Amino acid sequence: MRQEPFSGFESRSVRRARLVVGLTSVFSLLACWYAVGLTQRLSPGGWTPPSADSVRAEAVLASEFPSGPPQLILLATAPDDSVDAPHATAAGRDLPRRLAADHRIAWVNSYWQHPLPSLRTKDADSALVLIRLRGDEQAVREAAGDIIDRFTGAHGPLRVSASGAAAVLDETERLSAEGMRYAEFVAVPLVLLILLWVLGSVTAALLPVVVGVVAVAATTAFLRLLDTTTEVSLFALNITTALGFGLAVDFSPLVVSRYREELAAGSGPCSLGFAARSARSRRARGSGSRAR
Repeated sequence: MRQEPFSGFESRSVRRARLVVGLTSVFSLLACWYAVGLTQRLSPGGWTPPSADSVRAEAVLASEFPSGPPQLILLATAPDDSVDAPHATAAGRDLPRRLAADHRIAWVNSYWQHPLPSLRTKDADSALVLIRLRGDEQAVREAAGDIIDRFTGAHGPLRVSASGAAAVLDETERLSAEGMRYAEFVAVPLVLLILLWVLGSVTAALLPVVVGVVAVAATTAFLRLLDTTTEVSLFALNITTALGFGLAVDFSPLVVSRYREELAAGSGPCSLGFAARSARSRRARGSGSRAR
């Protein structure tokens, strides 16, 4: 009779179930500990390699000359008057002066420094402040987030809002963090309730959630390790989280169903493990055939 691949490993795993559960729990805890702070390390961009000629040329222009495109744009609006009014002009001149004191800023230009028509709206109720930041993408993102927090909102008679590529990166990180919190505090409990209704058992309903947590913890730790050698996109965290929980919820109920069938038929522990694996394999083959 042909030996099934990994059958010996599965037999030993079933016989030492508590040891396997304990080692998995320790591994998951270590993975979570290692992955702490990953969100702040991941890049919201990463589409252009740092060694690209365009990126290097842009860095030289920004460091050696007051050149390069602005990465952060502040829109200063005078809701009650014109930006050319005396009190708005005083506040507008103070804004770039305060920004220029920040060492993370390569240069700052504004309508009040250079009164060009292109830096002011036609109705004269808004004007632009253009900012170029120093450093790589990570440094730009961190500096932009701090500047947005400090300088947006009320600034005397002006109301300041942020735009530009750096502002988009900062908003991308914020939305990604909100999505992760939504998955943790809303989606997971909701899925658990649905699984409890479908499977009819707290233990069975917890299995897909536990498998998803272990998968996400392991993948997050791997992303943290990968980040030490190359740039990793912030979107990778969202994708791995969705896939980890999605596949766990997709496969685990089928395994539970086969396990219950074999248990009702009086099968022993090893046979139950083999049945669960065969259900898993059939599900994987079915998914692969549909993908083709």
